[in-house]
Amino acid sequence: MKGRHWLRRDVLLPVLYLALFGFVLYWLYGRLDTVPVVQTSRFIYWLIRVIAITYALLFVITISHVLSTYDLERYDPGNLASLKRLMKRSRYKPNKRDRPTEALLVDYEAVLLAKRYFLETDSHLIGRVYARR
Repeated sequence: MKGRHWLRRDVLLPVLYLALFGFVLYWLYGRLDTVPVVQTSRFIYWLIRVIAITYALLFVITISHVLSTYDLERYDPGNLASLKRLMKRSRYKPNKRDRPTEALLVDYEAVLLAKRYFLETDSHLIGRVYARR
């Protein structure tokens, strides 16, 4: 990450929202003792559990997003060697069953060429890389 901007808005905003949401939940949880119906209501008990599980899931997704953003920043999409390193990682490999048929690939290529893209590199490992003129 040397020479790159590692404090970026697409990384800081989700973490800031997560912290703000966590602070509000903590504050509301502390205020629940003042409401007498909370001690007797099973609905509120389960609602608190659902909110806590949702927050934990949001926490995991946000941290995964931040780590993936920094991990992908190491790869250069214009460098063939960098893309080959990226494709060796199983996390970023495209699913084999989701690949379109050959006819669709020809149509995709025709649309890209019509929009002034040109073939920058072609490899059996990473596929084709197009760049705009």
